[in-house]
Amino acid sequence: MAENVGCLSRLDTEVKVKKTRASKPKVKTGCQTCKIRRVKCDETKPSCLRCVRFGHQCDGYSNKSPSKPGSPSSKSSRTLVPKSPTQSPLSPATSYTSAFSPVSSCSTIKLCPSPPRNLFQTQHEHEAFQTFCTRTSYQLSSAFSSDLWTRLMVQACETEPSIRHAVIAIGALNLTTPLPRPESSVGTLKHNFAYRQYSKALCLLRRDVAGGVCDLRTTLIACLLFYCFESFHGYHELAISQVNSGLKLIREWTTSYYKPDDRGRQGTRVGSEDPYTVEDDILRAFGNLEIQVMTYADGRCREAHEHYRHIGQEAIDNMPPVFGSLQEARTLLELVIRRSMHWLRSTMRLQNFSTPSRSPNSSPAWGEASDSQPFSLFFDVDPTFEERIKTMEEYDRWDDAFKPLLNRSRSRSAPEEDFLLASILRLHWLSGYLSIASNNSYSSLVNNGRFTTELEELVGISRILFSRGEELCSGEFVFDMQIIVPLMTVGWIYRHRALRREAIELLLRSPRKEGIWDGIVVGKIMAWLAGIEEQGLDDDASEDEDYIPEWAAARCIRMSFDTERREASVSCLQPVRGSLRGEEVKREVIIPW
Repeated sequence: MAENVGCLSRLDTEVKVKKTRASKPKVKTGCQTCKIRRVKCDETKPSCLRCVRFGHQCDGYSNKSPSKPGSPSSKSSRTLVPKSPTQSPLSPATSYTSAFSPVSSCSTIKLCPSPPRNLFQTQHEHEAFQTFCTRTSYQLSSAFSSDLWTRLMVQACETEPSIRHAVIAIGALNLTTPLPRPESSVGTLKHNFAYRQYSKALCLLRRDVAGGVCDLRTTLIACLLFYCFESFHGYHELAISQVNSGLKLIREWTTSYYKPDDRGRQGTRVGSEDPYTVEDDILRAFGNLEIQVMTYADGRCREAHEHYRHIGQEAIDNMPPVFGSLQEARTLLELVIRRSMHWLRSTMRLQNFSTPSRSPNSSPAWGEASDSQPFSLFFDVDPTFEERIKTMEEYDRWDDAFKPLLNRSRSRSAPEEDFLLASILRLHWLSGYLSIASNNSYSSLVNNGRFTTELEELVGISRILFSRGEELCSGEFVFDMQIIVPLMTVGWIYRHRALRREAIELLLRSPRKEGIWDGIVVGKIMAWLAGIEEQGLDDDASEDEDYIPEWAAARCIRMSFDTERREASVSCLQPVRGSLRGEEVKREVIIPW
């Protein structure tokens, strides 16, 4: 009994001590309401979740720093991410071009220091984070995207554990190490450590979402990091699901902004409608990924693509006659390509490049294709010619506005970075334009070789970019779509024999991954297609046979990937030569990588 009394006495003492400590002011930052109540504030903007949860009116945040400059508290108590001047909200009356004016330069941004070391539980975590900060983040941004990777994500690690562990996981993979990299291969300690950190990030995000304490911005950033992790390992379906999840959240958030005008057109500005909630850089990253995913597999229905195809009409209508900067040109080109891809998807009877995992008894969700109506990028187009002409006119307008910048970037006095960026923009324009210009899988016959000059330019630019490998890519994996998909235009749409062979050589000679696309895998599949399509063609073919003839062209290409076995299963249909009834034979192959 005396022992019990002693225990109770000690517990009572501890309780009293805790009460005494709780009565002291703990919060030096946070909203004014939490400061007055002397409780911990989660610092969510514009109203903290603690006030909202308990029904209090949040009085907002003081602009005056509570600590003296240089004091220890000033390093850890600060706004998480400084907003860029380019991310200030634009009123409806603000013109689109004003967002790209020189006043909107990012050079005035004050960077906050990286998260303090005490946020990391082990030395390995801290080292992986430093790897991400010093190398991986710059590779993912690839010198052509914004400071999304080098600033926003790094600073988001300070208050969001899920993002911090995802960053550590990607940093541990050391994407900048060229192949082969046995120290990071599957099964090693380093690889297992990366997977444990990734699992922690997933669990923490699910916990926060279930608890209602995860905001939209955090979820979108996490989706981008998860996409990188999954696509790097070749889990394409999981990577695409992260993109689709983020796009769904963005569509729901921006629904109120997508109201049609008097003529029924979807008018919305490029970028975030509310940059104080989600920065422009985040939404543009998802816009880029949406294009990338549509080149691979997209299960949304035609009605959905038809709806998304008209989004951004106001920006297209207000396209300037001459672009003022490469960044402005890039933003408009991504919008043109995204709209054209939605149009292309809305006119296709598509076959998916992958096999979605779904239980046998489950039915397709809204916007998904059923198994009886599979979906593909380049084949079986049911063209609507009037819309195709309007889409190509958008490409032509962009090209006219871009030519002065392109010529300037190719001058001897132009910076190397401007030359590379302008070359990639030209490459993507050629790829998108040629994809829309083709009517079906037999585009070489329909167009009678009239795009040979453009195809030669596309391969020539790709050759130059591959030769500038160090400036273009410091490792084997990049986030942005750069060279692989444009070269697929040569190999899978137009099938110019000599240019396709050069494209294959470029892909196989320089190992690289661009998101979900692996250059080695694409090169091997393209080489297999070239082999079966050129069987029976004379070695001394005439100029009229620069392209694959109709009787040899394969169609309905199916691809599926086994990441564990590192194999690609490829099949297609090919006409039987000399058949009068249009017979076709199925071709299949297993390609290791």
